[in-house]
Amino acid sequence: MIATYLSRMLPAIKLLWMSFFFAGCVDHLALNKYPHSYQKSQQEEPKIVIKPDNLPLKRIVELPEEQIETPPAMSEDATEAAPQRLPTRAEIIAALSRPIFFDLDVYQLSVEQQEQLTKLAAFLKEPKNVNLKIRIEGHCDDRGTREYNFALGARRASSVMQMLESAGIKETRMQSISYGKERPAYLGGSETSRAQNRRADLLIRPDFQSALTGPSS
Repeated sequence: MIATYLSRMLPAIKLLWMSFFFAGCVDHLALNKYPHSYQKSQQEEPKIVIKPDNLPLKRIVELPEEQIETPPAMSEDATEAAPQRLPTRAEIIAALSRPIFFDLDVYQLSVEQQEQLTKLAAFLKEPKNVNLKIRIEGHCDDRGTREYNFALGARRASSVMQMLESAGIKETRMQSISYGKERPAYLGGSETSRAQNRRADLLIRPDFQSALTGPSS
């Protein structure tokens, strides 16, 4: 029985041995007869190198518009209710007492300057400000004689004083003086410097005597 089994398997074993033998012969011929072509075919095999640029991109999911959460808009009432810092008393005085500037050889007040002095008069008439007095100083630029500029500075200070008096400020709370061209704010003969020197300065100071004797308008 074993002899019968071996006699049947012997042809298959011979066939398998012959296939290995011929395969080895083919490789041997390729290496010895055509060594360069064989090595070239082996080198032509591409090498796959994975780089970060070759990796798939991260998927971006876009939500529908109804699913996108948006911050709630603030209502107009909420924005209006936001607290705002009120100016201090010193800031109000600085804004209302800013210098009054004039054109060349001019002492009349413009509409904007009249509005500023009207607001200043209303501020001075408040009960908490009745002890304040104002000093008005008239100035000119460097052109003209000393006598002419003293007279022009006096007219400029007088225009401011008359405007405040017409707005309800008593003359006893005001004082005016002219310095002509003797006290320039800026030195130099440029038009910018001269424009800053043609002015009336408003100096507000407390009147301690009136605070002791009583309020006045």
